Amino acid sequence: MLDSRQFPTATVTDAEFALGSDRFERLLPPTVPGEFTFEDNPWVRLSSQVLNEGIGTEHAFVQREGVDIRAALRHIGALMQSACDDARKVAGAACLFSTWFQYVRIGGTTAATV
Repeated sequence: MLDSRQFPTATVTDAEFALGSDRFERLLPPTVPGEFTFEDNPWVRLSSQVLNEGIGTEHAFVQREGVDIRAALRHIGALMQSACDDARKVAGAACLFSTWFQYVRIGGTTAATV
């Protein structure tokens, strides 16, 4: 997990949020640890679900201290809409979710925890 102070959220325009960014490299973490490439990682499962289904009202996010939840979700949303390949998006988003959020609930189930 990265330190949220070392990798802050990027400013994402409305167009980037809706359509993705052609500058997706700035949205990806500088390095993604190998743990975020395995499907049994709960953050990877969450990222795969968000990539395929989007973020819905059943998701409840609890951000880490100092993280702007709206900025973090816009950043991840823009990454998911970007032109990079799905494997990089999922791994990068999983790493970012774990960096910026303590846990996420989907319905009544905790999808990922610290």
